[in-house]
Amino acid sequence: MFRKHIKLLLIIRFMDIQIYKKEFTRDFCLIYLETWFRGESTASRQWTKNKQPFFPYIIFEQKQGIVRGYYNPQGIGWAKEELIALWKKDPKFPEKVAKTFIEKTSFLEPIAKEMKTLNKKELEKYILHLTDFWPWFEAIWWFIIKLEELKQENSEAMEILKDARLRGEKTTGNSSEVIEKSLELLYPQYKKYSRVISSAEAISGKLPSKSELERRVTGYFYTADKLFTGLSKQEIESKFNIKFEDKTRDFSGELKGSSVYPGIAKGRVRKVLDRNQLRYFKEGEILVSPTTLPYFISAMKKASAIISDEGGVICHAAIVARELKKPCVIGVKIATDVLNNGDLVEVDANKGIVKIIKRAKP
Repeated sequence: MFRKHIKLLLIIRFMDIQIYKKEFTRDFCLIYLETWFRGESTASRQWTKNKQPFFPYIIFEQKQGIVRGYYNPQGIGWAKEELIALWKKDPKFPEKVAKTFIEKTSFLEPIAKEMKTLNKKELEKYILHLTDFWPWFEAIWWFIIKLEELKQENSEAMEILKDARLRGEKTTGNSSEVIEKSLELLYPQYKKYSRVISSAEAISGKLPSKSELERRVTGYFYTADKLFTGLSKQEIESKFNIKFEDKTRDFSGELKGSSVYPGIAKGRVRKVLDRNQLRYFKEGEILVSPTTLPYFISAMKKASAIISDEGGVICHAAIVARELKKPCVIGVKIATDVLNNGDLVEVDANKGIVKIIKRAKP
């Protein structure tokens, strides 16, 4: 009887496990992740009086300088439905979200655009503004995604939100580098650790030992407003009773996404996961990245085609690919996970399909 009871409890526990899905891959620094997490999880959302009921909403995993953002899909669903409910209650709601979003970028955008380095007091102010900005970026992002799902790409609400999103592009694209460069100036002896210093440490000037920072460089998880070092993925899963989704298990040799500019191209893969890898990009290669940002432009001009894990109708890759008339497939999800540098691939952006022709030699 006792064994049956234990077995039942284990089944119930397993049924309660939430699968966390990878939504973003970036090369952002820890302070940027803190503002991101707090803006979407612990800080007041501002655009709604209701609180996010699903925690931890986001789990960041940093490994080898690359950060993967895993989301609770129920939390995303809640945010989308909350936005639509508020829109139904107030037809002017998209306009209010867009207006506030633009207001929130007014301090950040000029600094991010010029890539200014900041002193300690300026950096503290920038971090506070960035945290305050994040709930509105979240609202803009999921609102647009939800409108796409509802097939309202050409609606007035979509146009208003798209315009606002584009006006804040430098804030979201360059803020991490602004923070990193400022930390390098403030703490030159810790230059190589600028990506793993926390906001509290940066503002107080009380930095941890270099051995602790080295552990963070090796890898960390950030969630529940806490930094976890030295833990495996399985240990984080056990700690929060979750599972991380792994779509690579179902990979069959063909990738599918959404075409944003038609055409067919063949070429060798060049993955760009970190801005420092852009220097290796060669003319005619296939650009494969989690997403593209303003500093990708030179590589995008050289590319024969562009593939991104993420994306929507107004993502940077989609906009630039259309301007450059480059075949482009976005929303491929696992391209950076399963494609390797040197793989020969065919990008059929007429159908939104990527095929591996020949694998590169290890």
